[in-house]
Amino acid sequence: MEEIKTAAPAQEPPKKVRRVGTVAFSLLLIASGFLLIAQQFLPNFDLLYVFRFAPALLILLGIEVLIYGTNTKVQMKFDWLAIVGSAVTLCIVGAATLAPYVWQYMGPANAAAENAYEHRFTDGLYNAMNDDPALKSRISNLYVSVSLNHYGDNTLQEGDYVYAEACLGNTYYATAEDFAADCLRIYQAAKKADIPVRNYSFYTDTDRSNTARGYRLDFLASQAEALTAAELANQVDETYYYNGDIYGTLEERLDAERADTGEIASDAFAPETEESAPLEPTTEEPTTEEPTEDIAASEQTYNG
Repeated sequence: MEEIKTAAPAQEPPKKVRRVGTVAFSLLLIASGFLLIAQQFLPNFDLLYVFRFAPALLILLGIEVLIYGTNTKVQMKFDWLAIVGSAVTLCIVGAATLAPYVWQYMGPANAAAENAYEHRFTDGLYNAMNDDPALKSRISNLYVSVSLNHYGDNTLQEGDYVYAEACLGNTYYATAEDFAADCLRIYQAAKKADIPVRNYSFYTDTDRSNTARGYRLDFLASQAEALTAAELANQVDETYYYNGDIYGTLEERLDAERADTGEIASDAFAPETEESAPLEPTTEEPTTEEPTEDIAASEQTYNG
């Protein structure tokens, strides 16, 4: 018998291997080099704006996957070394992008400019109250804080943060309106001296004794523009103290004292109540007790 010979199947040519990430990494290295050179030699070059297009690297990787994944003659593999290198390169470029901004906000030139403004405004606010020595004497501590929140030169501009805080003597204020009136006068003095304070914070110097009462008032300069002391007093936060503890309302503070001593010993906080009428003394007439049946029976036996 003749043997039946079958032809060997034709072998497919080996597929070309294409690594996803190699092209994207190469383009990223080239672009990063040009951008870093431009940052060094072009003072007005905004690298941060260009860095916002970093997600375009993901688009390049996606294009590589589409091209190689749909080609049946190509074997696709991921070039993990290139992908990791791309991530490291982005971190380096990002650090180089943020370095000038960090230096601007945290560098010695910025801190020196802020300190100069703070001393100038604090001294100016103290001097602005020379015409009101009584008010000035009630200020135990005052300072103006400045934060330059813009990139570029170290001059005060619109949008920068200017904050004033003042501590006032607690013993001078019997009511919240008195406290708010002094706060308003300090605000008006700063405005008259052209000190651009945007936020104000006032509080009293409280010793936290059992009869102490604290006040605090925070407001924006634009908020206090047309308000009176009585209207500002509605925004004053009052605190009360008893045995070193802080209470937000007078009722809570009085309840704490009642729970501790059974009465309100502090006349300064005693609520105004109607005087209760004194109790009329009651006298009970002595009553004679009727002899019990047992005693009566014993007397009859004795007499018999």
